[in-house]
Amino acid sequence: MILGVLPKGQKVPIEPFDLLFREITVIHAFLNPFTQGRATALIATGRLRLDPLISRVIPLDQAAQTIANPARPDDIKVLLQP
Repeated sequence: MILGVLPKGQKVPIEPFDLLFREITVIHAFLNPFTQGRATALIATGRLRLDPLISRVIPLDQAAQTIANPARPDDIKVLLQP
């Protein structure tokens, strides 16, 4: 299951039977709000280079297909370009 960052208080309906029947695991991610400012400063000054992390860029119309298929072995980050 893939969810982006949602506004505080936003709810996502989940059907527990579907989780059980399809053996879906929901894993959350932790976001430290105090690191974003420092990270953007490192990127802005060029001290942190992100180019080597970008494996490929896909157009918006390929997003669903890309998410539905397993990642390529050499994928690190795939950017979605609207």
